[in-house]
Amino acid sequence: MKSARDLWIEWEVDGASILVVDDEREYAELTALFLQRAGASEVMIANSSESARRLFEEFRPELALVDYHIPPETGIDVVAALREAQAFPEELSIVMQTGSRATSTRDEALAHLVTDFVIKESEPTEMLLRVGKALRMHRLVLRSLNENGRLEAAVAQRTRQLDRANRETFDCLARAAALRDEDTAEHTGRVGCLAQTIACRLGFDEASAQALGRAARLHDVGKIGIPDAILRKPGPLTPEERSLMETHTTLGAKLLEGGEDADFRLATKIALSHHEHWDGKGYPGGLAKEDIPLEGRIVAVADAFDAMTKDRPYRSAMTAERAYMILREGSGSQWDPAAVAALLAVQVPANRELQESAV
Repeated sequence: MKSARDLWIEWEVDGASILVVDDEREYAELTALFLQRAGASEVMIANSSESARRLFEEFRPELALVDYHIPPETGIDVVAALREAQAFPEELSIVMQTGSRATSTRDEALAHLVTDFVIKESEPTEMLLRVGKALRMHRLVLRSLNENGRLEAAVAQRTRQLDRANRETFDCLARAAALRDEDTAEHTGRVGCLAQTIACRLGFDEASAQALGRAARLHDVGKIGIPDAILRKPGPLTPEERSLMETHTTLGAKLLEGGEDADFRLATKIALSHHEHWDGKGYPGGLAKEDIPLEGRIVAVADAFDAMTKDRPYRSAMTAERAYMILREGSGSQWDPAAVAALLAVQVPANRELQESAV
């Protein structure tokens, strides 16, 4: 019957793949024999750092048992070669053997990321215990890394699911806002596309411009809270009705605020600021110039151009040329000059005089 100690050794070494590096062939073969009897499934022998590295790269053993003295090199050279060949630090556990009992030798070995250290003259059981301990630590580390990898994969999957859910919620709100005002059902999508184009012209990177395009689709989401009698009135609004209509900015911001998702935070900012004017005469906050979020300034221009060039219950669509002229005239008062210039640059690239006069 096996002792508890024998079983412990077998459990740790059993099935292991081990590389023995020693210039003394006879000693290396004897060591390999002990390891195989303890349950190692594969034991390879090398007598130099070059052969050790080659065997490691070919077979990827779990552990290397390295002699400290391997003329004309040292075991430290072997360890350095093996560590250099590793794809990641936890790929290989290393136990160093030496005939020296000097503390400096042990310290040097441990300083070079050797897992453990064993004296050559020790009993074979001592060597097996050291190897078994190193293998156990090695496997625990790999198991932990694998578990962390699985957790990271699960988190990534959950993040993708949440992103999809946020995107679906985002799209539902955009559709709800569009359907609420049937006469402008496609307006939000067109504003999103145009805002993205303007943002690219102003130097936004692709991802940021796309995010702005998505968020711009919710610029009028607050109109969900505006009564039909006002929202669909076929003529001009009274001052009281105009005041109520203007609350769609704050209503939209309240509807969207509080979410952690970046798209919702951006949409909140746009919903609240897309009717602010460059000269400070807009609403709801009377902000001016750079105090107005850039995203809101961009959407203001895109929103105005689309609104002017499409039919509304209270007026017919104007020509694009007329809308360009109004934007040019309002550049620097109602709208950000840079955003107007960007829209003109992409809408009427042939009309250089018009583009230049916009700024």
